[in-house]
Amino acid sequence: MVSEPEMPASKIELPLQRCDAFHSQDPDEVQERMAQKLCPHELEVLERGARLDAHFHFARFRRMGLMYVQYGPAVRVKPNVTGFVPVQMHLSGYGKARCGKQQICANPERVMVANYDEPLEMWLSRNSTLLLTRLEWPMLVEASADMMGDRVPLRRFELGMDAGGGYPRIWVSLLVNLVRMRGRLDAACMNPLAAPLVEELLITGLLHAARSNCSGHLAEDPRCSASSRLVGQVTEMIDAAPQEPYTVSDMARWFNTSAYALNTAFRTCRGMTVRQYLRHARLQRVYGELRDYGPGEATVDEVASRWGFFDLSEFTARYRAEFGETPAETLSRAT
Repeated sequence: MVSEPEMPASKIELPLQRCDAFHSQDPDEVQERMAQKLCPHELEVLERGARLDAHFHFARFRRMGLMYVQYGPAVRVKPNVTGFVPVQMHLSGYGKARCGKQQICANPERVMVANYDEPLEMWLSRNSTLLLTRLEWPMLVEASADMMGDRVPLRRFELGMDAGGGYPRIWVSLLVNLVRMRGRLDAACMNPLAAPLVEELLITGLLHAARSNCSGHLAEDPRCSASSRLVGQVTEMIDAAPQEPYTVSDMARWFNTSAYALNTAFRTCRGMTVRQYLRHARLQRVYGELRDYGPGEATVDEVASRWGFFDLSEFTARYRAEFGETPAETLSRAT
């Protein structure tokens, strides 16, 4: 079961509130701003005499967006979705969604994954609060091809994704933890090393989590032979330039394999995934810089951010596990 605390009102900071945010009770302004940030949409308040109390908070990565949405009263929403897949999760409340011929009841355990080329209409209960992820369709198609080749092109998602266990639960937890970063999310969006990896995690994670016409084929790749030579080539490339904004999909494409095959090879030969090895290589560079800086020449935050680590608590824990001391301790010993 996915259980999230209620996100009420005023005294508690709302998700993504430190990002691009606006609040309005004017239906025309709400529709205009949503058209700018997401897409044009029809909006109808379903409670007689009720007034909108709409909050929208938006965080933009390179090729995807995250949005917190609440309208206040019960509403009907008909967005004009074009060219992207909206993935919508209730933090509180419930609703109904219809996309093409599919229809679901949505709640915190039933996530909506709508198709980009079918008409979408939603009914949301009073006090519904939502997390919406915008994923560009060409990006999903490209990621699917990177994962398993062109044998089964991505065409359709099932509208409902059960978030009670397995990959869907992992994906939802990843999204919620990302949103909980609050002020650090801006750093993730803008960081040239971190942003591509965050995007890739959400995109490839959704392809595993949501049922589509590709489900069942993602782990089948004829190129999936654990090659020590391939692992050696990728390792050499990462070690030579860990400052490059690599993603696993990029590296797999450069070496004419799939992300799944590359990760399988790394697990077999090194006991870790490609992303874990990339993090290890970047931690090594952080350690070297902190060790070589003189007093007052840099802060831990500056060096960590430069190498793609934007969550300092997680970074410190991983750094201690790697080197047996905190980054502050390394810096304090610098000469």
